[in-house]
Amino acid sequence: MKRRIVLLGFLLALILAACGSPSPPAAEPDLPSEIQILFFHDTACGSCDGTEEFWEVLREELAAESDLPPYRVTTYNVFELAGRQEYALALEAYGLSGENVEFPVMLLNGRLYSGMEHIRNNLREAFLTAAEDIFEYQYVYWLAPDDADGRLFDRWAVDADDSTVVYFYRITCEEYGQTKPLIDSLPRQVTVDGNTSDVAVIPFNTRSGSNGRKIAAFFEAYDVPPADQMVPIAFIRDRYFAGYEQIEAGLAEALQNGEATGFRFPLNP
Repeated sequence: MKRRIVLLGFLLALILAACGSPSPPAAEPDLPSEIQILFFHDTACGSCDGTEEFWEVLREELAAESDLPPYRVTTYNVFELAGRQEYALALEAYGLSGENVEFPVMLLNGRLYSGMEHIRNNLREAFLTAAEDIFEYQYVYWLAPDDADGRLFDRWAVDADDSTVVYFYRITCEEYGQTKPLIDSLPRQVTVDGNTSDVAVIPFNTRSGSNGRKIAAFFEAYDVPPADQMVPIAFIRDRYFAGYEQIEAGLAEALQNGEATGFRFPLNP
């Protein structure tokens, strides 16, 4: 009898092992505590400073910004073997190719900027986007990951009864500065015909991560004509508002009219 009980227990253990144990919930990834800027220059002259122009550009581009988040700049000279090795490691870490690259090179927030003109033209936006990703909209990292099958929005917990606004923008766009106060001042709740719904505003910086693909999906789903394919742009259930003037004139009123409930993301099944 004891042998039979032991055998049954052994078989039960095998069955449970075959079925597998439930997967633990995915942990929120650790985010960096500071913005990492890597600068690689190719300086052969021993008496030359290959970083001087970069530091000047950095000061100029960030001079107008107040309350800068913490950041660290690390410089390497790829003319030296150690610098060349660090450059190769950085490219591998970011999954980037080093082909057709002009030095100096800046690596910031997973993107590569080649040549001083390219760095100068993009440093401010790249820095502010990195600051936003790390310190302001941290939930984007774990609530809206890209699924392997290409469905970009399944993980957003949007209640069908909520009034949902999906807002695309770009930090350096002139109209972003005009539109942001309007978005920030939207009501937290609206009441229509006695029914109250929460207002959920979901912002996407089009220069961050895969958000360029997200806005393209919205353009297609809403049949947005080329003239309106711009940022800032806000989408609700059946309508969109392109540019500051449309957002200012119609978005808050549409919320009050109950036009933003029952939202479904494009590409969801």
